[in-house]
Amino acid sequence: MTVWPVLLDSRPDYVGASCDEATLLGASMGRSQLVSLLTRQIAAVSDATPTIVSPAGASPSYRISMAALAPGATVVTSAQELASVVAGAGPRDLLLLVDPRCLPVSGWQLPALLAEAA
Repeated sequence: MTVWPVLLDSRPDYVGASCDEATLLGASMGRSQLVSLLTRQIAAVSDATPTIVSPAGASPSYRISMAALAPGATVVTSAQELASVVAGAGPRDLLLLVDPRCLPVSGWQLPALLAEAA
């Protein structure tokens, strides 16, 4: 079984339309951004390359900025790109969708969660 991590980025309405680069995955979490924290946690349980799905209407520079924050991650900006990435998943594989809007405040126990799913 392979865990296919997919991080779903978004741009909250309260950020405003004028701030094109502000997304939840790019939010500061101490000395790093949320995307860096999540990709490190995912790397502890999966060898698969994380895929980052951009928010709707992301600028062309989004892919570059996310690639800098999460080296090695695949950044997709369309449904077609996402479909081609997950097309290689097999029937026993696990598609792990991570939405930063739904992360528990107290953190998550990803290894325990995946052990239950296996």
